[in-house]
Amino acid sequence: MPFHIEYRKVLFKAIQHDETIIYSPLKRFGGSGIRVNLQGETAYNMNGKQGLQLKLRNHTVVIGTQKPRELQNALDSLYKK
Repeated sequence: MPFHIEYRKVLFKAIQHDETIIYSPLKRFGGSGIRVNLQGETAYNMNGKQGLQLKLRNHTVVIGTQKPRELQNALDSLYKK
């Protein structure tokens, strides 16, 4: 099904670790888009090889972005509030 009807929420307190990464969406997730691999990791990626990896309590989420440092800095500033 190409459309996801349900929204996903990630609570800040569920994030145990975040880091910027360079990865291959094709090798790690089988392509771009919203993907889940065999390890249970979820990717939200449109294009490119950069992203922010969020280690949550029970799984890993990778958010593809052209500006991973800026996204990480934005999350870090929210943690401090």
